[in-house]
Amino acid sequence: MTEYIYLPVPSSEMEQMARDMQKTRLREKANLPFLVHNAHLSGYRKGMAHILGDGCLKKVQGGDTVYLLIHGTGAADSETISAKRILPNGVEERKRYTPKEIAHTLEKEGLTKSLVDLKLLVCGAGLVGTKSSMGQRIFEALKKRGYGRIRVTAYLGNVKVGSSSGYMVNRQTTPGNWELISADQGQVVYG
Repeated sequence: MTEYIYLPVPSSEMEQMARDMQKTRLREKANLPFLVHNAHLSGYRKGMAHILGDGCLKKVQGGDTVYLLIHGTGAADSETISAKRILPNGVEERKRYTPKEIAHTLEKEGLTKSLVDLKLLVCGAGLVGTKSSMGQRIFEALKKRGYGRIRVTAYLGNVKVGSSSGYMVNRQTTPGNWELISADQGQVVYG
């Protein structure tokens, strides 16, 4: 089983977070996940890579684990996940994805439809409010795209990258009080 850290927005901030996770895993002598992202931030070159079947997730096989690393709001009922990026013209913008858009992006990047464990390193993706959680909505969007054997893991708090086993969850216990728990304790699995 191979592990990958996928950055839908390969900004310097996201790359640093991924490297922090890799360093922790290396220190603990755990499997070192490969860092993958599209070579192009946006535009026609990125689109051409998708059309030509050269997406960055094309090497993922059934049984592999993909860690999707991007910011969440840390709260229930969020509409999007996002990260800041610098465009080729120097303009900074926040690239946002709805659950349907991130599912479409994963498919365009070549994610296999065989059994894959997708772990959302997205703050608050497991929290339920008046809507189902972001993790549940991403899972449902992937199922609609033909991912019948995918398993999506989301977390019940803020994901802290670079800690034990690569990441932990900082969960709010009461307003203003937080506790750091293992990822296994703070996870919700769909599928």
